Amino acid sequence: MSAKDNMNAEASQEKKQLIVQIDWVRPTKICAIFDLFLGIICYLISLLSGSWVIERYQFEDEEHDQDIKRYWIGLWEQCYRVTRAKQLLKFGCQQMSSSDGSQVSSDCSKELQRLTELSETDENVEECKGLDEPLPWAHGTTFGSSHFLVTKFVVILCLLVAMLCFVVALFIYCKNTKHSNLTHVYKLVGVVLFVVFALNLFTIVYFGIGFTNNAPYSSVDWYFWTGYRA
Repeated sequence: MSAKDNMNAEASQEKKQLIVQIDWVRPTKICAIFDLFLGIICYLISLLSGSWVIERYQFEDEEHDQDIKRYWIGLWEQCYRVTRAKQLLKFGCQQMSSSDGSQVSSDCSKELQRLTELSETDENVEECKGLDEPLPWAHGTTFGSSHFLVTKFVVILCLLVAMLCFVVALFIYCKNTKHSNLTHVYKLVGVVLFVVFALNLFTIVYFGIGFTNNAPYSSVDWYFWTGYRA
């Protein structure tokens, strides 16, 4: 055999080894599993995030060059700046006084005094409350939170399903061989994840409509976490 034939044979052997290695690594499946892992991280971030909706105020003068959050809410609690709560409470107390023709109630005065004392020490001080707790300016009433409960349930459910699919996909990837071909299970995992995607899409729309109809107060500065106005 000539040197040229030996070189061709070696090149052919190396090509076969490369094809075998690429087939064993299966990069497309690795990318899919990694994308699923990123999706799980996104679910965790959404559960822990406290800024699903924000009331963002943008200064119009040149002395300030950044926006501030006046109210923000997640799936577990709602927070606000005390100065913003004080403004809303004053407005609510004035409305009650003008409509009833009487002085501001003692409960309203006490709450206003409490907020005033807090804001005197630090104008940027914040308070947080549970979703089912009344806000200072709400006079003991709570706003509808069923859309939060549904969203929270769906996100947790989708997280558990995504984690299960991730474990199954990783197991199949490690155990799949020429003798035991389990690639058909990937199709089943894909169908499940597509259903999860559709459920997520429905939940996002439902949450947006639910918050718009049950906002804690009227404002033109509501922003969803996606950046769109409410």
